[in-house]
Amino acid sequence: MIAAVVHGDIDGLVSAAILYSYSRNRNERVKIYTSQPYLLPQALLRIQNLKRLRRLYIMDLGLDQQTWARMRHLMRLIAESVKTVWLDHHVTTVRLADELVDAGVSLVLSIDRCASTIAYHMFGRGSEDPSFFLKLARVGEVSDKVAPSGVEPEVVEAANKLVLALSENPSDEAFKMDLIRLWVLERRLINEEVEIRASIAARRLERLKKLALESVVYQSDSALIVDFRGVNATGYIGLLASQLAEEFKRTVFIVFNAQSELVVTSRAPQGVDVDLSTRLLGLASKYGGGGGGHPRAFSIRVPSAASDSVLRELMSHFP
Repeated sequence: MIAAVVHGDIDGLVSAAILYSYSRNRNERVKIYTSQPYLLPQALLRIQNLKRLRRLYIMDLGLDQQTWARMRHLMRLIAESVKTVWLDHHVTTVRLADELVDAGVSLVLSIDRCASTIAYHMFGRGSEDPSFFLKLARVGEVSDKVAPSGVEPEVVEAANKLVLALSENPSDEAFKMDLIRLWVLERRLINEEVEIRASIAARRLERLKKLALESVVYQSDSALIVDFRGVNATGYIGLLASQLAEEFKRTVFIVFNAQSELVVTSRAPQGVDVDLSTRLLGLASKYGGGGGGHPRAFSIRVPSAASDSVLRELMSHFP
């Protein structure tokens, strides 16, 4: 049996679907789990209990430095008996590549594309319908803003609707599995449920955008900071930050509460040369937190007690 732990966004789900079709073509059973980077240790604990597991794929999950000490031990235990392959494109995974290899993990990394790209090159040509899964991989690339030029309008439209649909209820695991089945079994990019969820999400996103503009606590020539502490915008933060970044042509930071932590999600506009990962990881480490993402799209989590200090430092870092 094969297991895959994937990020629960479009890129991760597309990667899982390509692997799933490849495995079906070889009569291999696949069990798929979704996770977030900081929750990966819990997902791996579930994996340990699977019987007759031959291979484990971890896809589109950037390493979270705050949980790496626990992760290292779990990865060693699993890799001793199970072939473990990590497909990723996040900067935090790249930075810890040597330690992952030392733990017995095989790495397949991309710097300028995404997990969907890697998954297609590894498994797409051996899938049940290579031409469809190439199109699906493009959906993943569009959703992660790394698609090559000349992507079909149908693919761009589907990707945008899928991102919105997933934002509408990001904790709906049944919907994520339904998407994978839609792609693998029906070979369709979207269906009526995606259309309905996307329509609902588009209206809510517009309302949140207006609220965000009212919640700007700092702006400079290079940055804009939105204080969403106390606002329930689960599922929409990254999408909202991306839209604001492109509209204002500035790096956007949205700060919000998640249980006992403060989360800072950032997005840089196209054409701006900035490495958010270096700046934000240093800030997170200073206050006992961690984070992950890309140089132009990065998030950190720190204890809530540090909220005001982190906010002040963000303002000072981007004058």
